[in-house]
Amino acid sequence: MSLWLSDACIVQLSVSLSQIRTLDLRGLKQIKDNCIRKIVRKCPHLKTLVLANCLRITDVALIEVSTYAPNVKWLDASGCRNISNQAIGAVSKNCRGLEHLDVSSTGITHLSVIMLANNSNETLQTLKISFCQDITESSIVKLVRNCR
Repeated sequence: MSLWLSDACIVQLSVSLSQIRTLDLRGLKQIKDNCIRKIVRKCPHLKTLVLANCLRITDVALIEVSTYAPNVKWLDASGCRNISNQAIGAVSKNCRGLEHLDVSSTGITHLSVIMLANNSNETLQTLKISFCQDITESSIVKLVRNCR
């Protein structure tokens, strides 16, 4: 008997709960990109997605979110070390109503902050980038100037 929620189990739940608006998978270390791909394709009303500390999640998952759940308002990928600037580029371009983004302790750099500054509109209220390397003062200044 397994004590872990498998990808297959979570995908099956998403099929059964296609009207779900909030999904918190925080700390489920066995969850992979393919699971997130299937969830966002089956849950078109998803507004809040928490993937914090899901260590197998990569850029692929966030690109899928930005493509199939562009109306997400709250996205937490903190602690997902395999998230990079590529994922944030897709999220910043496609998730135009994003209000909260937590990418603390990921692999993003100042380039992600600049992409958010260039693509974000007035909806972004919270950005968490704690413990990210190579976040520059100039990228923060640009973000503050562009997100009013």
